[in-house]
Amino acid sequence: MNNQQKQTKNYFEKFSKEWQARSKNKKFEMYNTVQQRNNYVFNYIKKYKPKHFLDVGCGSGELILMSSKFTNTSLGIDFSKAMINLCEKKNNKKNVKFIASSFFDLNLKENSFDLISANGFIEYISIEQLHLFLKICKKILKKNGKIIFSSRNRLFNLFSLNDFSKKEINNSKSLKFLFKESIDLANKSFKNFINLKNNLPLIKISDQKKTTINVNIRYQFTPLQLINLINKFYFKTLDIYPINYHPVIPKNYKLNEKNIRIISNKLLKTFPKMNMIPY
Repeated sequence: MNNQQKQTKNYFEKFSKEWQARSKNKKFEMYNTVQQRNNYVFNYIKKYKPKHFLDVGCGSGELILMSSKFTNTSLGIDFSKAMINLCEKKNNKKNVKFIASSFFDLNLKENSFDLISANGFIEYISIEQLHLFLKICKKILKKNGKIIFSSRNRLFNLFSLNDFSKKEINNSKSLKFLFKESIDLANKSFKNFINLKNNLPLIKISDQKKTTINVNIRYQFTPLQLINLINKFYFKTLDIYPINYHPVIPKNYKLNEKNIRIISNKLLKTFPKMNMIPY
């Protein structure tokens, strides 16, 4: 386990109960990133009813437990034992199982899942592990199986106006491509956008400004970076969707979080989804 993984595990071991509280919050105005990601996957599950579902980095297990009404089996994996302990305490479903393990340490059966989700997972693994993750997913998914995963959005560095933005400015070439991709999201159709080529390579990060999550390295990707990557593993992109829309810069977010969340949630329901992805 590399240092990035150790830091991630240590953080979520300590943060497990707070994470569960965020997952359970039912107030609309405090509807948060965890719930937005879970609900996106859950809406897919309700619509298509996959028989066998795997959630990688399942956290405190809310998504897995919700899914059990529509699946034959639901499996949640997380390398934080504290998270899995929370899952086990509230699990009374016969078709649900939780495992405390790294995804990469498990020997999962080929062609065994109809749907895999990985929310808030790929930002905490290396570029090499990201390739391995997709390779394994391709192996364990059934024919026509689907994968849904979330990513920290590098395009947001254009609008965050913080140290992440400063770092992009120091690389004028990347700045140009970030702007172009954001403009394409605002103006092109989904079909035309996903056929564009990405000109930003996936590069290993050695240093980065820390976020509110106390981990040195959290990867960011643009939609096209990920679309072009999954094409190499013969996946087809079916949808891209904005999570955690920021109507104000992160510096001001905590000044009036409740009202800002209300604005964010309403706007997410109002405007074309692709246009909002850079934010």
